Amino acid sequence: MPCSAIRQLIQSRSVNGLPVCITDFCKDCVSKKCPNTKPAAHVFSDVHGPVPVRSRKGNYYWVTFIDDHSRHPAVYYLARKSDAFAAFRGYKAWAENVMGWKIGILREDKGGKFSGKVWDEFLHEHGICREHSIRDTPQQLGVVE
Repeated sequence: MPCSAIRQLIQSRSVNGLPVCITDFCKDCVSKKCPNTKPAAHVFSDVHGPVPVRSRKGNYYWVTFIDDHSRHPAVYYLARKSDAFAAFRGYKAWAENVMGWKIGILREDKGGKFSGKVWDEFLHEHGICREHSIRDTPQQLGVVE
């Protein structure tokens, strides 16, 4: 978890049992030298599946959302690929309400799961840019693939 999120949890006293102060953060985060110093500025995403056997709840797919700053993964299970939009809305709500993050850029592989008028309108309305990465780039492969 990024140090800013841990500090926010400590200050808000949202979680019982946390110490009043934590000083053992990554030196790069403390000195603001991490590659991306803002959580959720870039979020990588991809839909995976289908798996050969359906889960008990009827899911064949899963979508991952990974924050580039902290590399925190969020996984949502899907019955259909088209459920990725609802999963992203849930991830966005969690990122904003729980973590205090504002998503700046959603990066995906242009596989078609994040396209359409509903996606375009939602992203535009919330000020989220969309970037397409090439599957063969190390950055994309190293994060969501």
